[in-house]
Amino acid sequence: IRSKDVRFGRPGFSWEQVKGFSDTKEPPAYPLEFTLRILPGDGGEGHFIALMQKKGAHVKKVSKGYDYKTSDTASIIFNELYYECFRAPLYGLPQVFGNTVRILPSGLPPLGGLGVISAGVAGAEICKNRLEPCHAVFMAARSADECRAVRDMDVNDAELAAFLRGETIACGGKGWTAVSVGGIVTGFGKASGGILKNRYPKGLRLRSQQGQ
Repeated sequence: IRSKDVRFGRPGFSWEQVKGFSDTKEPPAYPLEFTLRILPGDGGEGHFIALMQKKGAHVKKVSKGYDYKTSDTASIIFNELYYECFRAPLYGLPQVFGNTVRILPSGLPPLGGLGVISAGVAGAEICKNRLEPCHAVFMAARSADECRAVRDMDVNDAELAAFLRGETIACGGKGWTAVSVGGIVTGFGKASGGILKNRYPKGLRLRSQQGQ
């Protein structure tokens, strides 16, 4: 039941101002706690707003979720590439977006109609008939311990500065190798013949002393 203290309209509003209520002696016998009339003085035209609640059980709308593709060739090959580089379990589902295989989290809602700049983690670039890992997938590793091959360096190591400039550095082993500083992954490259071919992104590289 509405009481005389319930706010209805702007301050100073009275029920006698509303057509149809001028002869009403008692407040209407329905709850008006969450109601409001927007009068011309408030920028409206007598609009009436009421918050209503439907009786009955609450039914939660269930989304169908993102339509994952599980039979894409590049996505299947990416699984092999991922475990060639990492020991840690794959933390999502690989999906192809253009020329990139991205790792999307499970349980992702539909992305249709949304301006998504970057979904998930960029896992690999599709280069003709092969896949090459992205910088982002190595940076997503929680520590160098999750990587199969690691070239760990001290923060003051001259070869670290060389790597950050995009230069090749000495490295044993063979294959995709993470570069870390104190166990924290900084980038990666491909080891072969005693050197590490640098895959540090050009836009992140330090300038050489000559160019500074």
